[in-house]
Amino acid sequence: MQAWQSEFLQGRSIHFLGILPGASRVIAVCSLTNIIRGPFQACNMGYGVDQHYEGRGVMKTLCGHVVAYAFDVLKLNRVMANYMPDNHRSAALLRNLDFTIEGTAKRYLLINGCWEDHVLSARINIKKD
Repeated sequence: MQAWQSEFLQGRSIHFLGILPGASRVIAVCSLTNIIRGPFQACNMGYGVDQHYEGRGVMKTLCGHVVAYAFDVLKLNRVMANYMPDNHRSAALLRNLDFTIEGTAKRYLLINGCWEDHVLSARINIKKD
């Protein structure tokens, strides 16, 4: 958590927690990381949900608020999110959030000792300044 605070204060990332009303248990996380200013004005979005809450709309709600924050508050132009080709839940989530597939990256990330391909997607801020 200290690293999260340090990156937040430097304007490089921000992390959002999904908590059930009336409870203190975190059930979901959505993060904006690698925030880049200057001519790029973009970031990466990562997310995860407790398996007991999969398929209940928790991620769509949380990620929707996070994307709105990225565009309305941070004034970013682009939010990028990537997923493994077999992750159909992530594909559906990002499609429902109006992300567009931009391509595939071979051997994109080393996960559990294996280089995994990823589908690259992004959503562009179409609101006028």
